[in-house]
Amino acid sequence: MNKTFNGKLIMNDDGQFELETYDDGVVNITKILDGIYSPTSLKDSQVYVKVNRGNGGILFEEDGGLVKKIDKDGVNSYHICGNNIDLLMFNHTEEALEITIEKGNYIGYGRNS
Repeated sequence: MNKTFNGKLIMNDDGQFELETYDDGVVNITKILDGIYSPTSLKDSQVYVKVNRGNGGILFEEDGGLVKKIDKDGVNSYHICGNNIDLLMFNHTEEALEITIEKGNYIGYGRNS
């Protein structure tokens, strides 16, 4: 699964993050991450995520194991390399964003092209 989506980020009534895209309709980003996450294998949970503002500028770019843990606010959130992707999305709801998600098996650090 390697895909880039452009649109307005919203939080639905279930607390999931969705992107109202310009081309693909509504894309549930939380469900995509749920499909990548493996609670039993960090190797199977390897992912690359990049989030850009719609008007430019990188907000988030990490690759590594996707883990779920309770954050400082008591919310069970997705993290990549210790960075809270759910908190970032929460802080940027209602904004135009470009989100790239690539599932992959990375060896060491860095994306395999």
